[in-house]
Amino acid sequence: MHVLVTESRAGCSSRLVAQLRELGCRVSTCHNDGAACVAVAPGGGCPLDGRDPAGVLVDVRADDPELTAREYGAVCGVRARRQVVFVHEDPGRQPAIPRGMNPHMAAVCTPALLRACADALNTERAG
Repeated sequence: MHVLVTESRAGCSSRLVAQLRELGCRVSTCHNDGAACVAVAPGGGCPLDGRDPAGVLVDVRADDPELTAREYGAVCGVRARRQVVFVHEDPGRQPAIPRGMNPHMAAVCTPALLRACADALNTERAG
Protein backbone atom coordinates (compact mmCIF):
# COMPACT_ATOMS: atom_id res chain seq x y z
CA MET A 1 0.00 0.00 0.00
CA HIS A 2 1.50 3.29 -1.14
CA VAL A 3 0.40 6.36 0.85
CA LEU A 4 1.32 9.97 0.06
CA VAL A 5 1.39 12.29 3.08
CA THR A 6 1.22 16.06 3.14
CA GLU A 7 0.87 18.42 6.09
CA SER A 8 -0.38 21.86 7.02
CA ARG A 9 2.88 22.82 8.73
CA ALA A 10 6.38 21.39 8.59
CA GLY A 11 6.88 18.40 10.83
CA CYS A 12 3.31 17.80 11.95
CA SER A 13 3.10 14.56 9.95
CA SER A 14 6.28 12.91 11.28
CA ARG A 15 4.50 10.75 13.88
CA LEU A 16 1.94 9.49 11.37
CA VAL A 17 4.60 8.80 8.72
CA ALA A 18 6.50 6.64 11.25
CA GLN A 19 3.31 4.78 12.25
CA LEU A 20 2.35 4.06 8.65
CA ARG A 21 5.84 2.76 7.87
CA GLU A 22 5.76 0.62 11.00
CA LEU A 23 2.53 -0.96 9.72
CA GLY A 24 4.28 -1.82 6.46
CA CYS A 25 2.97 0.94 4.20
CA ARG A 26 5.18 2.48 1.56
CA VAL A 27 5.07 6.18 2.47
CA SER A 28 6.01 9.14 0.31
CA THR A 29 5.77 12.77 1.30
CA CYS A 30 4.88 15.86 -0.69
CA HIS A 31 7.88 17.84 0.54
CA ASN A 32 11.56 17.15 0.74
CA ASP A 33 13.61 18.17 3.78
CA GLY A 34 13.16 21.78 2.76
CA ALA A 35 9.89 23.35 1.73
CA ALA A 36 9.97 22.32 -1.93
CA CYS A 37 7.33 20.12 -3.48
CA VAL A 38 9.10 16.88 -4.48
CA ALA A 39 7.58 17.09 -7.97
CA VAL A 40 9.35 20.37 -8.76
CA ALA A 41 12.58 19.71 -6.85
CA PRO A 42 15.60 18.99 -9.06
CA GLY A 43 15.47 15.36 -10.16
CA GLY A 44 12.15 14.86 -8.41
CA GLY A 45 8.81 13.48 -9.42
CA CYS A 46 5.35 13.35 -7.93
CA PRO A 47 4.48 10.19 -5.97
CA LEU A 48 1.02 10.34 -7.59
CA ASP A 49 2.64 9.60 -10.97
CA GLY A 50 4.81 6.83 -12.29
CA ARG A 51 4.79 3.04 -12.20
CA ASP A 52 3.75 2.63 -8.55
CA PRO A 53 1.73 5.74 -7.71
CA ALA A 54 0.33 6.46 -4.28
CA GLY A 55 -3.27 5.30 -4.05
CA VAL A 56 -4.24 7.41 -1.04
CA LEU A 57 -3.30 10.91 0.04
CA VAL A 58 -3.35 11.75 3.75
CA ASP A 59 -3.25 15.38 4.83
CA VAL A 60 -2.14 15.93 8.44
CA ARG A 61 -3.66 19.17 9.67
CA ALA A 62 -3.10 21.52 12.56
CA ASP A 63 -5.91 23.93 13.44
CA ASP A 64 -5.61 26.00 10.26
CA PRO A 65 -9.10 26.85 8.95
CA GLU A 66 -7.77 27.42 5.42
CA LEU A 67 -5.68 25.16 3.23
CA THR A 68 -2.01 26.08 3.70
CA ALA A 69 0.58 26.12 0.91
CA ARG A 70 2.11 22.92 2.35
CA GLU A 71 -1.24 21.16 1.82
CA TYR A 72 -1.52 21.73 -1.91
CA GLY A 73 -0.77 18.04 -2.32
CA ALA A 74 -4.39 17.44 -1.27
CA VAL A 75 -5.48 19.35 -4.38
CA CYS A 76 -3.10 17.20 -6.46
CA GLY A 77 -4.68 14.11 -4.90
CA VAL A 78 -8.15 15.28 -5.93
CA ARG A 79 -6.96 16.04 -9.46
CA ALA A 80 -5.36 12.58 -9.68
CA ARG A 81 -8.65 11.04 -8.49
CA ARG A 82 -7.14 9.51 -5.36
CA GLN A 83 -8.85 9.09 -2.04
CA VAL A 84 -8.00 12.09 0.15
CA VAL A 85 -8.17 11.67 3.91
CA PHE A 86 -7.68 14.41 6.49
CA VAL A 87 -6.37 13.69 10.01
CA HIS A 88 -5.48 16.08 12.81
CA GLU A 89 -1.91 16.25 14.11
CA ASP A 90 -3.38 15.35 17.54
CA PRO A 91 -4.27 11.67 17.00
CA GLY A 92 -7.41 11.86 19.13
CA ARG A 93 -8.95 14.83 17.34
CA GLN A 94 -11.06 14.94 14.22
CA PRO A 95 -9.70 17.50 11.72
CA ALA A 96 -11.65 20.16 9.93
CA ILE A 97 -11.84 19.83 6.15
CA PRO A 98 -10.44 23.10 4.76
CA ARG A 99 -12.87 25.44 3.06
CA GLY A 100 -13.09 24.86 -0.65
CA MET A 101 -12.29 21.16 -0.46
CA ASN A 102 -14.89 18.53 -1.31
CA PRO A 103 -17.10 18.00 1.75
CA HIS A 104 -17.33 14.29 0.89
CA MET A 105 -13.63 13.73 1.58
CA ALA A 106 -12.91 11.70 4.68
CA ALA A 107 -11.95 13.40 7.92
CA VAL A 108 -11.03 10.81 10.54
CA CYS A 109 -9.07 10.40 13.74
CA THR A 110 -5.64 8.84 13.32
CA PRO A 111 -6.48 5.51 15.03
CA ALA A 112 -9.29 4.93 12.49
CA LEU A 113 -6.92 5.69 9.60
CA LEU A 114 -4.29 3.30 10.95
CA ARG A 115 -6.90 0.52 11.37
CA ALA A 116 -8.09 1.04 7.78
CA CYS A 117 -4.51 0.89 6.49
CA ALA A 118 -3.79 -2.27 8.51
CA ASP A 119 -6.94 -3.88 7.08
CA ALA A 120 -5.94 -2.89 3.52
CA LEU A 121 -2.44 -4.30 4.03
CA ASN A 122 -3.87 -7.58 5.35
CA THR A 123 -6.14 -7.80 2.30
CA GLU A 124 -3.18 -7.15 -0.03
CA ARG A 125 -1.09 -9.84 1.68
CA ALA A 126 -3.94 -12.37 1.52
CA GLY A 127 -4.69 -11.70 -2.15
